[in-house]
Amino acid sequence: MKFFTLIPITLFTLSSICSVEAYWKPKPGLKWNWALGTKVTEIPIENTSYEVIDVDLYGVTKDIIKKMHNNGKKVICYFSAGTYEVAREEAKGMLDVKGLVRNKMEGWNEYWLDFRIDAIKSFMTERLDIAKSKNCDGIEFDNVDTYFNVKWSDALTLKDQLNYDKWLASEAHSRNMAAGFKNSIELLEDLKDDFDFAINEECNEYNECDDYSVFLKNNLAVFVALYGYSNDKSFMDTVCKTTKGLDKLSIIIKDPSENLQYEYTQFNYENFCGSSSSKKNTAKKTTTVKKVTTTTVTKKATLAAKKVTTTKKATTTTTKKTTKKTSTIIKKVSTKKSTKCTVYVKKVTKKVNNKKTVQTTTTKKCN
Repeated sequence: MKFFTLIPITLFTLSSICSVEAYWKPKPGLKWNWALGTKVTEIPIENTSYEVIDVDLYGVTKDIIKKMHNNGKKVICYFSAGTYEVAREEAKGMLDVKGLVRNKMEGWNEYWLDFRIDAIKSFMTERLDIAKSKNCDGIEFDNVDTYFNVKWSDALTLKDQLNYDKWLASEAHSRNMAAGFKNSIELLEDLKDDFDFAINEECNEYNECDDYSVFLKNNLAVFVALYGYSNDKSFMDTVCKTTKGLDKLSIIIKDPSENLQYEYTQFNYENFCGSSSSKKNTAKKTTTVKKVTTTTVTKKATLAAKKVTTTKKATTTTTKKTTKKTSTIIKKVSTKKSTKCTVYVKKVTKKVNNKKTVQTTTTKKCN
């Protein structure tokens, strides 16, 4: 009896372990798109290059996700885990929990949540249950950086933030979904063993792309969205500079308006910035330097020409002024007389090259 009793228990235990470990773990280099500003029904699915799509949890349906899965796509479902979003009906219940909804987020119609209040967990688990029922592969937990953005009299601690973030990741895993960490580069090292991928906006703008090496080295995908135009040289120069050597970042370029419509440009370092090989890269740099040098020389030559012209005019003016002063001074000749002798003294002051010179001539005649 004991033998037969132990078998089901063992099988159940193994089954549970396998179930927990079955969730998707995205690897670096996957092609992705972020489409929160487009109706999910309007997102192209067939014959598309993206491998991963990030969409709003409440905007997507189970059927659409199934269709995406059938076309080889993985689906990340987005929701805010750190703020109360005024426009969302499903979030209204948060207002009934005393102290949960705190101060307004700068620049957005959202309010920071005090995740230390235990009631927040029911709201988050409800969302995670919905994501599981729709078969989302991963979760984008937005606004998990409250600690770095609020200044409350009853201050949050770094430990508070880490505990909450780790709890979110654990809850996603328990439902067989990958956990995505958003922004907050300060915590990447602390959370690299808890989350399965990271999402960043504008790492080029804040010079933080390289900080995500800690995730890449841990074989975790990093999905990056940049805002600009791929034909904007200044923008692309910054992108190339800040992403050099980080070929495994999954980068897309979105419209500068940041509305996150479906339209995007899939960034590839070699296509946009040149080969990473030293030979080809050097050639490209040399070409760039030549162009810059040519432009600089032309500008300098133009400026030099202008300076020469100005100098000539200034010299002419100075000459005229000197001439006038000399003429005036010559007229002012001093003559001194004596009862016995007459002394003629002539002083002439000249200004040449901004230096004042006095020439004196004395003539003496006696009776």
